[in-house]
Amino acid sequence: MRRFRVEVVLEISIEKRVGRTLSRVGKSGVAVAWRVEPKKGQGKPNQDIESFRRHGPNCLSYHAIFGGTQQPVIVAYLLPETLEDLHHLQAAFDRFKNRCPPILMADLNVDLYSPSPDLRTRQVADFLATNGMEDMLQHFHSRRRFRHQKTWHQKRYNPDGTIQTILRSRTDYIMTSPTLRHYFSNVQLVDPRIVNTDHYMIKATIKSAPRKAQRKYLQGRRKFPLPPIKPTSPTFTQADQLFMELKSYMPRPKQKTPYLWADWVSDHTKQLIRKRWDLAKTNTHKKDNRPELRRLRKEIEKSKKADVKRRTEQVAAEIEACIEDQDLQGG
Repeated sequence: MRRFRVEVVLEISIEKRVGRTLSRVGKSGVAVAWRVEPKKGQGKPNQDIESFRRHGPNCLSYHAIFGGTQQPVIVAYLLPETLEDLHHLQAAFDRFKNRCPPILMADLNVDLYSPSPDLRTRQVADFLATNGMEDMLQHFHSRRRFRHQKTWHQKRYNPDGTIQTILRSRTDYIMTSPTLRHYFSNVQLVDPRIVNTDHYMIKATIKSAPRKAQRKYLQGRRKFPLPPIKPTSPTFTQADQLFMELKSYMPRPKQKTPYLWADWVSDHTKQLIRKRWDLAKTNTHKKDNRPELRRLRKEIEKSKKADVKRRTEQVAAEIEACIEDQDLQGG
């Protein structure tokens, strides 16, 4: 893969409807690709992006459509030497003015958490505060490996090839208004899986539950198929009568045979298994039930071993009796 001067990978994965936004920043500008990944066992999720607009060489904005939500998104990159792209970023914010606050995914090339910020950092921080942006990564507990929450790293080597030191900084952000903080269920740093870069990936999980009207429609669909029409129904027709006659000639499906216990399993073992099964089905106080479930599992294993031992001894006695009677057929 071609190496760019700076390469950023930002990802948004959406619950129940998963999509990814990959932002690749090179010398020529920003290129954004979006692809939809269906959840396992389901079809293609109802998700798309539209209304792309380019505000400058390193700034894009669009609408992300998922479920019944239309979320504005801004993708941007600020050059490390200058802030000439800041007015392009302001144009993207102005596009969504007096609307839903956008989600900003950007490589700002500044560390907003630096204890001694320089003039450039203070200018970018003031710009973000004016537009009501807040970093979402700080609200979530990071894994031990990424507890430093630094998104950029670079290794410095000694002449003999050993690592001298690792430089780290915070340059990449997923930001939005504090009023949309409840939209995010998780924000984490992860390793990029499909690119070779010195940046970590910021992965944010957004809640996308269906709206009330859509939820009502989905609940109504669960009531199908409709109950069979009876002859006493006012909508009963001759076609229904013919369909009922046709069904009467069809063979009935076989009934499922109930589970039968092995005859050598003791009543004590059956009682322990039923007790553990009933306890595992309860949804209340699951954590409190774990010690009791472990105790019952141990008792079941102990009782099963005793049953197997008793069964083995019984079978061995029966075989010896058949041998003494010279009954090799086991009759």
